[in-house]
Amino acid sequence: MAYDSLGDYENSLRYYERAIKHNPNAIDVLIAKSRAELNLGRLKEAMTDVNKALKLDKNNVVAYVLKSEIGVANHDFPNAINDISRAIVLQPENKELYLKRGQYNMMFSQYANAISNFNKYIVLDPDDPVGYYYRAEANSETGNIKQAIDDYNKFAELSPGVAGLSAKLEEAEKKLYELNRESNKPDIVLEEPMVSKGTAVNIPLDATEIKVSGVIEDQSPIKNILVNNKEVNFKKKAYNPSFEIFLPIPDSEKELTIVATDIYDNTLALTYTINRTEVNPPKVILRAPVASDNNEIFLDVSSPTLYVEGKIEDESKIKSIRINDMLASFAPDQLNP
Repeated sequence: MAYDSLGDYENSLRYYERAIKHNPNAIDVLIAKSRAELNLGRLKEAMTDVNKALKLDKNNVVAYVLKSEIGVANHDFPNAINDISRAIVLQPENKELYLKRGQYNMMFSQYANAISNFNKYIVLDPDDPVGYYYRAEANSETGNIKQAIDDYNKFAELSPGVAGLSAKLEEAEKKLYELNRESNKPDIVLEEPMVSKGTAVNIPLDATEIKVSGVIEDQSPIKNILVNNKEVNFKKKAYNPSFEIFLPIPDSEKELTIVATDIYDNTLALTYTINRTEVNPPKVILRAPVASDNNEIFLDVSSPTLYVEGKIEDESKIKSIRINDMLASFAPDQLNP
């Protein structure tokens, strides 16, 4: 055993053989000798010795596991799976046996069976990240990308601080990144300022600062958002994040440009023309009926209708005129109609 632990299998075999001469029925020695032969690639001799051990003890789980490993080394996956299955019958609550059989299924391209074994491993120990990692691998092979992503995420959640799993976590994060990869550009939904005619935004004439806000919709997390080349703060881990920025807007600024880029460098840039709008309300000049200085009008009680005429003065064209909720007729293309 000392030579074995040093990896000196040739010398370990010499002493295992001498021990077996003293006691041909020493099962543990036969198993240890078989494993040393496996490590040396002497698969025929290894199989002979492990079969001797099983002849002495047909319920020896360690021997069945070793025999399955010899079968894998021989690329005899059907028999390897049969041998590990015999071990599972003897120890049905041993999670490591299901993990090993699932790995054999993966080698034999039996991905559905592999998933079934990894499911059992997870049921026996739901807090062990290893089961989620291998189930993610199997799901990835079957094209079940969503489940693979969920399993990789669960593996990543459970793995920090678990000894020996940092390399697997790094590998899982890389695979998760690639499994999520898409080539669609983000979609920018602008909430403020209000968009006018599809490609323009209206900004008050006297504004020196505006609030720009909205939502970025995408299948992937967003890497950065720029508004007129200024970086916007937002929740980087959130899907479809909201954004908001208060932007200085000098008179010389003619365009508003928003650029959104996701983690796969898919980028969308939208440019809006800035329309400066005046903020003064229209002025109403009533011509008929005549009104007094305190806005009183006197009607002819004998008339069933009232004729109203006037003029609107404003810096902008008039959109609508209503008198007691009735639309008035005017020339909408004229200033001060």
